Amino acid sequence: LTEHSAPMEDYIRHRSYRDFSARCVDTGALAGLLAKLRSVDINGSPKYLYASAGGLYPVQAYLYLKPDRCDDFKPGSYYFDPSTNDLVALRTDAPDIRDLYDPIINRPIFDRAAFALFLVVDLEAIASMYPEHALHYATLEAGHITQLLETTAPDLGLGLCQIGGLETADFADILKLGEHHLLLHGLLGGMLPEAGDSSPADAVDASSDRDEGEI
Repeated sequence: LTEHSAPMEDYIRHRSYRDFSARCVDTGALAGLLAKLRSVDINGSPKYLYASAGGLYPVQAYLYLKPDRCDDFKPGSYYFDPSTNDLVALRTDAPDIRDLYDPIINRPIFDRAAFALFLVVDLEAIASMYPEHALHYATLEAGHITQLLETTAPDLGLGLCQIGGLETADFADILKLGEHHLLLHGLLGGMLPEAGDSSPADAVDASSDRDEGEI
């Protein structure tokens, strides 16, 4: 099977990026990344680029933009509407979320990042069909989404790092979550650094072999 192995470049590119450029996020790159999560109508049914148990798609994507890191959008929190491929502003007062990240491993990555992505399940949207396995299937869906985003990002000049240890209650007001919402997973991202780029925060060891931040 050796001759059919994936190119080595695929292995190198599919990694966690914990070092980001201080440049503002390119709006086209960010739009291209989120567009992978949009739905299209095929024969009267919404279709996505990832699987979902029962075709319910209860996992929602939210974006947080840090101040002065994107020229075309105000800093703050947004909901990504997959049906319209639009960002819906939730809060544009850019609440500080730095302290919500683990100070030893995750906070230094946050300091370098330009944005954060959050995957949130609406349990009410899946529990009626899968009352005993709703969380399990939603977690699998979040994994499909994460894989899709991570394999897409480098082609757009973006890097992503998976981040765990995030509590739903801490982000409920920032993301305008309801009682049936549960924060499943998070990612931090930004433009990949180029030669001569300066970083907005203290150095993070980008050569580490860890595949994510603190999970």
